[in-house]
Amino acid sequence: AATGAAGQMCIQYCQYIDARVIATAGTEEKRRFLREHYGIEHIFNSRDASFVNQIRELLREGVDIIINSL
Repeated sequence: AATGAAGQMCIQYCQYIDARVIATAGTEEKRRFLREHYGIEHIFNSRDASFVNQIRELLREGVDIIINSL
């Protein structure tokens, strides 16, 4: 969903306002696309439910906004 039109629009806006972007994508090809085109450092596999715990470990203080563009 991060690689879809709405997801990419959200990524671009968040980068414009200098927000930290953490994304999920279902395939390695889509994760590579996000790294190469947007320079996103943290991209998790959306098909592996453990990404929730990985994000919790990364952001112990929590998140401010979650956007699900499915």
